Amino acid sequence: PLSCALAHKVHRRMVKSILSLLIICAYASFPLLRYKEKGIRAKFWAFIFALQSLIHIFVDRMNRQLHFAPLQGYTDFEYRRIHARYCGGVDTYYSPFIRWEKGGIRDKDIRDILPENNEGVHLVPQIICADNDEFNRLLDTVQELGYSEVDLNMGCPAPMQTKLMRGSGILAHPKRISALFREMERRPEVRFSAKMRLGLENNDEWVGLTDILNTSPLRYLTVHPRIGRQMYKGEVDLDVFSRLYDAIRIPIIYNGDVISMEQIVALYERFPILHGIMMGRGLLAR
Repeated sequence: PLSCALAHKVHRRMVKSILSLLIICAYASFPLLRYKEKGIRAKFWAFIFALQSLIHIFVDRMNRQLHFAPLQGYTDFEYRRIHARYCGGVDTYYSPFIRWEKGGIRDKDIRDILPENNEGVHLVPQIICADNDEFNRLLDTVQELGYSEVDLNMGCPAPMQTKLMRGSGILAHPKRISALFREMERRPEVRFSAKMRLGLENNDEWVGLTDILNTSPLRYLTVHPRIGRQMYKGEVDLDVFSRLYDAIRIPIIYNGDVISMEQIVALYERFPILHGIMMGRGLLAR
């Protein structure tokens, strides 16, 4: 499976050990240089610090993560457990979104995120909501189950959700998004992330959210470079994604039509500080 191929990463501890050893050697070498001219000593330390910076960059790039996007009706807890056990290579799985519906949360959605049903899986529950009231009701339930990571869905293109100003339907309402982010700040014990599209109707709706996103409490943002009205048709817009990638200061994860290692390599070459890749249908098919 593709996820297995992606699992072969350099271990961070090993690289950090090498870094530590280099620094120790540098300090140990300092007495040998005390009789040298100041210029030589300065060049020596400049080299060491430059090497340290390069190794830090190397560690960051080796720590890029693979995320499994949720797919309604497919990636339930049974699928996730089987995939994690027999395929592996995925750092984080996300539950199909949980929603507040008819005065409560569906039993099947609760069952899907029960910790005992997700043993051996790093699961982040995903919620979808239109306002602070729905947000808080969902968060109360998720936290009661012991979760401290939550992903906010601002990308679902399904008309049944967008007409309720959920998923990509909320992208045209910056005040609602800002209010949700302020509500997140009231729960510092929870680590939040979000997934979004470029917009609902137009691919520049994200521009009006730049300041809101840059001052948000999100740890990272996953971006699918289509608009909601496209559903999954047409091509992803990498040029607009590039503009967003340059404008947004929080870590960005790319999602959309990734089905091969070659595509992943190309994405990292074009966007070298991507925080990770999220795959859905590409992993499901492989």
